[in-house]
Amino acid sequence: MGNSMFWFYPSGQSSPPTVVDLGRTVSSLFWEPLRSSSGGVSVGGDFVTVSWEARLRVTVAMGPFNATGALADVPHKLESMSTHLERGGVVAFAADSALAYFGALTSLPVWGDTSLTTYGNIMASLTGAPVTLPTGEVLVVESDNPEGNREYHRLASHPSASSLTLQTPVGYEYAGPLAWVRQRDTFPVLYLPRDRVGVNLLTTDNRNTWTLDVTLEQGIAGMAEMVSRRSGDMLTEVGSDRRQSGMSLDSAVRATSSPNLDLWRRR
Repeated sequence: MGNSMFWFYPSGQSSPPTVVDLGRTVSSLFWEPLRSSSGGVSVGGDFVTVSWEARLRVTVAMGPFNATGALADVPHKLESMSTHLERGGVVAFAADSALAYFGALTSLPVWGDTSLTTYGNIMASLTGAPVTLPTGEVLVVESDNPEGNREYHRLASHPSASSLTLQTPVGYEYAGPLAWVRQRDTFPVLYLPRDRVGVNLLTTDNRNTWTLDVTLEQGIAGMAEMVSRRSGDMLTEVGSDRRQSGMSLDSAVRATSSPNLDLWRRR
């Protein structure tokens, strides 16, 4: 089992990423589904729902812990990461770094299939190590918005980095354009939602003990871009313009209407 880790690029450079090794597995990891949709009653009396965007709101918690030994640098590394998030940057996270897996599917999943083929593990460019998932590990098959499918399956086998066999068949139909599979506790793109800016992700009891409690949200468009490029190095580009300081509203409008949008601003 590996430690829980965050990865991010504060300077926008592609290599190497800044790593926050939490020195242990987080105490708590949970999420709630968010979905933007609207509904109404048709002339015939049916209730119709239109969905255009889905994501997860993820909470990571650890502690209280003593900042000694292997954990001595964890508090100030987390505080540095907080600045990156507050300025609009994004991070990757894995509750178990030894199981960090995120693969772009070579084709859309087909209802009833149990075999998935990927282009390999995108997270390997961040972790620097190969991953072989154990039988029984829980995987998530997801698709890009506006479709926003999400389904969970246990792994039957992982014979190679690009081949996965599920214990149960795919249950949804996928129209695309993109789909991927990840280990359940691996989140390749997370950002700080606006309502959490200014909320301490780290609290302390007179610096005797520390507690991490941070709530982030999935950046689905950023994940889709990583899938389309098949590279974890894309983490450097997503949202890079959002980290500018002193941007006026007019400048922001011009930037968001530019055809050369930086990738993570699409989330």
